[in-house]
Parts: sequence; structure tokens; C-alpha cells
Amino acid sequence: MFGMMALYRNSNIFVVLPRTRTLDERNAIGFRLRNPAQRILARLEADERIIPHRPGAKWISFVLQSELDLRDALQWLALAYRQAGK
Repeated sequence: MFGMMALYRNSNIFVVLPRTRTLDERNAIGFRLRNPAQRILARLEADERIIPHRPGAKWISFVLQSELDLRDALQWLALAYRQAGK
């Protein structure tokens, strides 16, 4: 992914951070969830900082609007990290 810094767990990319390019918005980070459970899908849908994507999209974008969003962003990234190890 050109213009982004990728974070890996083993050989799996689980997060992309913007450098010169983004997936959606300028202040968004991207993460991947492998086969998220219904409960996780409901959380994604309820979070207004998640940019909705078409079903089956590989990357999920989280828009950081202020420093108050960092805690929640880290929780999503931790989930992506755990799933990347499966």
C-alpha cells in the first residue's frame, strides 16, 4: 500500500497508517478484521467514527477527530492485532 505504513503480526498486515496517502479521510487509520462476529459488526456499525464500506471490504477506516478518539482507536487496533495472529 503505497503512501502508508503497514503494521504486521507475523506475515499478516493488520493496520495501515497514513504517511502521504490515506484510504478515505486525511485523519483516518485503516485496520483489518478477519471474519468479525456479529457482535463486532454491530459495534462497527454503531461507531460514528467508522466509515461505512460495502460488505466484504477488506479494510475498515476509523476517523480520528480529536485526541479523545485515541483510546477507542487503540482498542480497535488491539482487536485487529489479536485477530491477525489467528
